[in-house]
Amino acid sequence: GIRRQPALDATASQMASFEYRNLAVDGHRAYSSPIPARCTADFALSTDFRMLSSINHWIRHLQGVAGPGAMPDIDGLPPAVLAGGGPDGVLWPAALIGATDDAVAAADQLLAARPGQSLSDIAGFRALEVWTECELSALHALARLVRLRPTPARLARLEELRSWHMEHTQPDNATNRPWALHVFARAGDPESSLYAETLLHNVTASEARHESLSRWILLDCARELAAE
Repeated sequence: GIRRQPALDATASQMASFEYRNLAVDGHRAYSSPIPARCTADFALSTDFRMLSSINHWIRHLQGVAGPGAMPDIDGLPPAVLAGGGPDGVLWPAALIGATDDAVAAADQLLAARPGQSLSDIAGFRALEVWTECELSALHALARLVRLRPTPARLARLEELRSWHMEHTQPDNATNRPWALHVFARAGDPESSLYAETLLHNVTASEARHESLSRWILLDCARELAAE
């Protein structure tokens, strides 16, 4: 289970450039995967997970679900992150090409703070859904940090967190947004692929697919897969 420890806090300077959105405040509700008979028709027509057998299939499918429109900056920030003080607010500033040494050092401190566990304690959050989304958003940022500034310790923590979330969290607790989908998709094993497919299922079978943040996440996942 999850040991209850004080939640980690980011400094004001680390968080200053972000726009925050707390899902518990904004009225977003968790999405539970529907039974197949209740899936929307467009989801049933557009999604064949048997096709998602390679990275190229994943890239094409993610771009198709995101739909037409301008591509986001490949190394830019997401349109929003969650409430201040979460692990995503620490890791995203470090996942930029022009990240400061202080931002990268703060990220490494966070990554080393809870070995073998999640990045933050659920006790510091108002709802399970918010905690799950913060954690997966942070995992998404960590994957980019590993791509831009790879170290053995960062890569090991990325794989450790992927395995931890597969064992301890449910992807449909992430309120429809497919954060870190690419981390699970590229792992290649059946369990990780199923986790990624469920994240994609959730966004496709809900109104979240029309949201600018979800579209950004889908396209960034596709970009990250293509960058490898």
